[in-house]
Amino acid sequence: MLVDTIFKDYKVRTFVAEGIPYEVILNVAKQWDADIIVLGTHGRTGFSHLIMGSVAEKVIRHSEIPIFIIPIRS
Repeated sequence: MLVDTIFKDYKVRTFVAEGIPYEVILNVAKQWDADIIVLGTHGRTGFSHLIMGSVAEKVIRHSEIPIFIIPIRS
């Protein structure tokens, strides 16, 4: 797994949970006392961004800890 290669010297956790995505991400990061949040983003703009919103954007706006965004282009 790429994450294991890049972050081999760090404790990395992933999770699956139900709820409002940005709120769940921020709450879990707080519970885990995370040092950083790493998120992938599709990089939508314009109308699709307006309709779908951006979880990454909301996490960035509300987070009290650093965020590392990885753009995912398809």
